[in-house]
Amino acid sequence: MGSGPFAERPSTVLLKTRWDLLSWGVLVVLLGMLYASTLPGLWRVWQEDANYGHCLAVPFLAAFILWRQREKLREAEPTPYGPGFLVLGLGLGQYLLGIAGNEDFTVRSSLIVVLLGISLTLWGKRRTKPLLFPVLYLLMMIPIPYILYYEIANPLQLLATKWSVYFVDLLRLSAYREGNIIYLPNTTLEVEYACSGLRSLMALITFGLLFAYFAQPTKLTRMVLVASIFPIAIISNLFRIVVTVVLAYYKGPELAKGFLH
Repeated sequence: MGSGPFAERPSTVLLKTRWDLLSWGVLVVLLGMLYASTLPGLWRVWQEDANYGHCLAVPFLAAFILWRQREKLREAEPTPYGPGFLVLGLGLGQYLLGIAGNEDFTVRSSLIVVLLGISLTLWGKRRTKPLLFPVLYLLMMIPIPYILYYEIANPLQLLATKWSVYFVDLLRLSAYREGNIIYLPNTTLEVEYACSGLRSLMALITFGLLFAYFAQPTKLTRMVLVASIFPIAIISNLFRIVVTVVLAYYKGPELAKGFLH
């Protein structure tokens, strides 16, 4: 609060606060109505598909990031930005396109574009800047299309099988592979899609982005940390499969079966 003839009166500040709360309330209701048929399906995917169980945490983490940015939001004076309507229109167009094509990913991801469009339109670029990361972070809660999932998981699955057998051979154990099947003298193991490493990769990216945002001081170190997520996920998955193969070789398939899957 300032002083002098241009200082804001307490009643004016209170009115602005109430107006902000009312604006938020109206927007939440309108967005809830628009995505009423979309959000329950998203919730079911989180509950039923183990690949996306980590997505349950994303909205809460985004809210936490937003809470950490509260001082920057207070300091940024809201200034309506006309071109924000273009972003909002793009998001609504994406929503309608997804509905017309019955494509869940297009509909669900349109929420992020709509949120950015609303923020730019009502509050402008200065206030949208501290909102940018938490809003974009919500993309981590959107399951990727299954056709894309399998396009990524299949080569990762074969890669994991190939290199696992390579390291098992270095241990002087008798093993060979055909596709994603590993043959041992006493059993046969299948490296399934769940063992491709994609599930752990998606979870590591989700939480790695958060760690990089808060813990790393510069953009360069953040980029290095995020880039390191990919080899970490692949190497850790290879280690898990190799340990599973060794257990199955020496102790029998029953000991390794639950661990593998």
